[in-house]
Amino acid sequence: MDVGNRPSAEADYLQLLREARAGSREALGKVLEACRRVLLREACKLLPPDLQAKESCSDLVQDTFLEAQRDFDQFQGNRPEDLRAWLLSILRNNFGNLVRAYRINKKRQIDREIRLDDERPGPDIERILAAFTPSPAAQAMQQEEAERVHLALARLPEAYRLLITLRFHKDLTYDEIARRFACSPTTVRKALARALRLFSLEYH
Repeated sequence: MDVGNRPSAEADYLQLLREARAGSREALGKVLEACRRVLLREACKLLPPDLQAKESCSDLVQDTFLEAQRDFDQFQGNRPEDLRAWLLSILRNNFGNLVRAYRINKKRQIDREIRLDDERPGPDIERILAAFTPSPAAQAMQQEEAERVHLALARLPEAYRLLITLRFHKDLTYDEIARRFACSPTTVRKALARALRLFSLEYH
């Protein structure tokens, strides 16, 4: 659905918006998908070449959609341009988080960088995240390390915190998380991989 090129497009959009607000995941997906090209253009304009080697424009847009699906009840607009503006604000906020994680975090060592499209978490990530789960191992961890875990999680984008919480704290499967976000399990795996990479950068 292109919300700007056909006379009936806005009526179609309003109908889908009503259905999305009534709980239709399919309608919500269509409403968001109509904004993909606008978001991709903005993402590619924002991301410099060195960051595009780590986070693609499509990844940034997909993360934006994940947050939008989770927080759609906060969207108060009714016009297509309202939705685009709301999504662009989420995308720009996510971009700012990327810049901070990859350029402002002085603790990061260049030789420890790992491309974000590598879906395998670092060898100590699951051990570290044990501090975030209500397990005997978590209880045995030193308080200082547990605090570092929570501080690192607090610095992540909200969507990434939620993914880590659902996977490691709630112990949900990829399929279960995908249903929560109205996306595919593959999308969840890739987004969680990026979340773990950013967590690792914030933690170390």
